[in-house]
Amino acid sequence: MFKKCIITAITVALMFSAAAAQTGGRIETHTFYSQTLEVTKNYIVYLPEGYDSSTARYPSVYFLRLHENEWFNNSLPGRNGSSLKHVLDTLITNGVIGKMIIVGPSTGSNNGLVSGAVNMLSPNLTTATGIGTGKFEDYLIHDLITHIDATYRTIPDPAHRGVDGFSLGGYSSTVISFRNPGIFRSVGSYDGTIMWYNLDDPGISGNDPDDPIWMSAQYNGIIGPLFGIPRDVGYMLQHSAINVLVEASPSRLDSIRAMKFHIHAGASTAVTNLLRNIQLLDSMAAKGIYNSFENVVLAPNAIHDYGFADLHASLSLVKHWEVLQPPASIEERPVHLPLAGELHQNYPNPFNPSTVIGYRLEKAGDVQLSIYNLLGQHVINLVAARQPAGRYRVEWNGKDAHGRPVPSGIYFYRLTAGELSQTRRMLLLR
Repeated sequence: MFKKCIITAITVALMFSAAAAQTGGRIETHTFYSQTLEVTKNYIVYLPEGYDSSTARYPSVYFLRLHENEWFNNSLPGRNGSSLKHVLDTLITNGVIGKMIIVGPSTGSNNGLVSGAVNMLSPNLTTATGIGTGKFEDYLIHDLITHIDATYRTIPDPAHRGVDGFSLGGYSSTVISFRNPGIFRSVGSYDGTIMWYNLDDPGISGNDPDDPIWMSAQYNGIIGPLFGIPRDVGYMLQHSAINVLVEASPSRLDSIRAMKFHIHAGASTAVTNLLRNIQLLDSMAAKGIYNSFENVVLAPNAIHDYGFADLHASLSLVKHWEVLQPPASIEERPVHLPLAGELHQNYPNPFNPSTVIGYRLEKAGDVQLSIYNLLGQHVINLVAARQPAGRYRVEWNGKDAHGRPVPSGIYFYRLTAGELSQTRRMLLLR
């Protein structure tokens, strides 16, 4: 159980209102028969706006949790009428990322109470429906991905496929990618329930397997079907991301190094998985594998809930897109007229309390430079005037049109001047 805390401005700025659900892509729930599990399983797919009228192929990212609807259910703890759909719609609409196909698979029992994502050692230990043979790793890698690539216009190769997850879904995204390094190119996780190396909690004396989550009888109902009661430690270590990494052969390490990792954790050492993720990242760094995020802590008040999982997704999806984006010959891109100038990236970025935005005009024209928040709401006009050709620098002090400081979060600044129209992203951290 996690204590509920006050959500500070950085989180509020990155939450998404229920109104965002009215536009953008659509989510669909489908069922297919898994030859591996020998049962039917559900999955949710997000198809970007314009999918039906397009012939384009898109990168795909699999977002893991236990039940397929968890990333898309806007009533779960920490959410304010939002979900991963709202995150995607906002990022795509604002041009931060391109269009992607997102898959939310079932990685356990149909009721979402029994974990999955590994080939279960003892599926007989649960009567929950949807377990089948219990071979969930094989189901994800061989059945589901094959089905998705055959059913939807994905770009069906590892270079354009990613995986992400929250909590046990974050455990799953990391260990599956380490064990199957040729399947995904981009890997994310928020507050993943990573196994301690050798299942040995460094905060408990001795070297015995004493991981208080994975070894505890308290979690027999969730973890027992995976690794047995009592636990089969040898089999567990084969599914510990850190152990898989430490014991990897040189060729496997080379394959893991070809992937990009985008890992966040919560802020508390007591009620989140921060220390587990720090041990994971330290182990990765020792092998020359680095996190794309400079700070593993998602936000100063980040806790283990879905609101912060969405906040992670709003950042990790940008990283996924940078890794997975298709060449112009595959993705349909709008035709742009030659631009009579250029909008530069602000500096510093992130910033507090102010930042400078530069731009260049190749000819005179009516110029507007405006700031918008992540929901697309207008914040302030910095420039609204006719200007001659030349180079310009404008400072923004982090205040809105009424002189009020705006909260921490992602903002967009847009320059329009004749046929020139460019938008860039910046991050304010109070």
